[in-house]
Amino acid sequence: MTSEQRRAPVRWGALPAYERRSPQATASTDDALLVGYAVLYDSPSITLRQYDRTFREIIRPGAFDDSLALGDRIEVRWNHERHRVVGDNHGGGLRLFPTPHGIAFAIEPSRSYLGSRLVGAVRREELRMSFRFHCTEHAFEHRGGEMVRVVKRGRLEDVAPVTSPAYPDTWIAALPSAPEASRTDATILDWIRLLDIENRAPRYWRTT
Repeated sequence: MTSEQRRAPVRWGALPAYERRSPQATASTDDALLVGYAVLYDSPSITLRQYDRTFREIIRPGAFDDSLALGDRIEVRWNHERHRVVGDNHGGGLRLFPTPHGIAFAIEPSRSYLGSRLVGAVRREELRMSFRFHCTEHAFEHRGGEMVRVVKRGRLEDVAPVTSPAYPDTWIAALPSAPEASRTDATILDWIRLLDIENRAPRYWRTT
């Protein structure tokens, strides 16, 4: 199996050397909780190119259920970069919630220079969400005059805040600081619904 990441391709120019000064002297994450949807079922991607063909892609409902049930280690990687990990689902602050619409999440970013930068970027609304996966079953179909790849089953490797998402309806937002006792799974899912009511989330809630 090969690993696939769902972020729109970005062309990078040459980057100059850089230096970092006192990374500890940064703003705190303020116990921020980042929430949103990393995977949306039956929501089309932008046009992708792979397997020597051009297509759009959708994720079938439940495609990653096996991955979640088996307890696969899933990391939070900023822009999918392995050296920019800010959490995971094995005690590293990441919670994943399979719903009828997709896979929702809550992230308590690491208390670090990188975690602080991530929270700041989310609050400035600079990021959306992506995911990296190993596909184990898929099919290509013709729909409405275009080729569509349907991912039926796979294993998640990461969920990633990114600047260029392949799935434009994904989203991430920062909740205000709150006591730990109020951060139950049910409360977090209520917050996700509330964000949509405030028109800060995708349209799928309003069409069901």
